Order: sequence, then structure tokens, then C-alpha cells
Amino acid sequence: MWPVGRMKLSNRKSLSFIAVGLGLIVAASASGQDATPEEPPLPGVVEWTQRLVKQERLTVTYYDPARPPKPFLGWTDFEFRLNYQYDYRADWTQKKGERVAVVVVPRYVKLDVPIKHHIQLPQTLQAERWYEARLARHELEHVRVGMHPRLEMLGKHLITKVQRIEGMVDRPEDVTLQWLQPRVDAQMSVRRDAVLALVMGINQKIDQTTNHGATEIPDREAFFSSLYLKENLDQMKFPFLSQVLDLINTPEYLKARVQLQQIDAVVPPQ
Repeated sequence: MWPVGRMKLSNRKSLSFIAVGLGLIVAASASGQDATPEEPPLPGVVEWTQRLVKQERLTVTYYDPARPPKPFLGWTDFEFRLNYQYDYRADWTQKKGERVAVVVVPRYVKLDVPIKHHIQLPQTLQAERWYEARLARHELEHVRVGMHPRLEMLGKHLITKVQRIEGMVDRPEDVTLQWLQPRVDAQMSVRRDAVLALVMGINQKIDQTTNHGATEIPDREAFFSSLYLKENLDQMKFPFLSQVLDLINTPEYLKARVQLQQIDAVVPPQ
């Protein structure tokens, strides 16, 4: 008979990650689902942009064109966090003369995936209605990829897929937050990096097809409507596709939409 045991811990630990897309031009996205009568209409681009700025989810700064900080005229940095709190239960067994085998099962009590963008534009575009310039329109297209509701849903779902942490300890009481945290971190980090690579890949594709905003995205609505769906994730070689299949086929995920309205581009001041 092996010694067996169980520990239930009510400690809650908030673990955060941040991935900053340095040199990342972030892209646009939307669902192609038509709104039902019960769904509120999406805000116009002006209201949407102003709301993001007010919520500090979007910042815009301007640089001296004589000293461009990046290789392109416009630039958008993408930042996101995987925040979560959990309780956990640790089960253990021990064969005679061997170390203790531990299985930790987390129970998530709070999930949050805050996302922010930072747009950099030349000072020649600094104006109250900066979003009307063609370059700014292109950068806002990039913001839409990160602000698509599906991305937040995807991040939260991936957190909950970390359901089991296994390891060996000398004694059951060695299973502490200090022991557990780096093991949970390792599981979350690969998921965070996969999401970052996904967003970067989509943005690179947009920049390739538009020559960094020189032209519009071909078949724009169809392109946006496919983002973060199965075919898109498969095409981008998303490594955790099998873990999100139960999410991406849900009605809530399929009908999630992002603001798509544009303002006619204006010629920037010389």
C-alpha cells in the first residue's frame, strides 16, 4: 500500500505576464457575423478610438520626422497580459523508498487579459482628428487585430487549459507557492508566446499585402471575419489549436465582432 494524501490550499496568487511587440505593427480584425436585433451596434471609428484612448488602452505619440525612431513612418506596439488568480489542490503518492509524486490541480477564480496598443506617428499628423490620415488608418487597422474580442477570449481559454502540474518532492509539505509558481509560469509562458506569434504573423501578412499601408487590405471584411477561427489558426500554425477547438465553435466566439468602420483618408499636411 502506498502512502497517499491530499492538500487543499486556499492561497490565491496573481501571476502576470507581459509581451511587448517591439517593432510590431499590429493589425485589424473583425467577425463577419451580422448583428442580431438583440446585439447593440458597434461604435463608429471616432467613438471607438476615443474610448480606447480614454480607457488608456490606446496611446498615440508623435515623433520628429527628422529623427524617426523606427524604420517605418508609422508604428504600433502591442502589449498584453495573462492575469489570473487560482486556488489549488495537491494530491500525492509515494512508493516505498522513493520521492513523493505530486499532482497539482489549479482552480481559476479570476481571469483577465488586458491589451494595450501604442501608436507612433510623425508630428506632421498631430491633430485632433489624427485618425483621418491614411497612415493612421493603417495603424488602426493593426490595433483592431489586438482589440478583437476573440483574442481576449482565446487568452482566457488558454489559461484554463493549464489543468495539471506534476512533479516530484521530498515531502508533501514542500509543495508551496514558491515551488508551484515557476512550474505554472512555464506553462503560461509558452501559451503567451504562441498568442504573440499569432498576432505578429497576422500583422506581417497585412503589411505584406498592403505594402505597409500603401494600399487597402484586399477583400477586407472577409479577411477580418476569418481571424482567430479554425482555418486562420491552422494557417498560422497555432500550436494550441487542439486546446481551443471547444471554444472557437461556440456561438459567442463565432459572432464576436470588432469595430470596422473607416473614415475616408485625408492628405496629411506637408
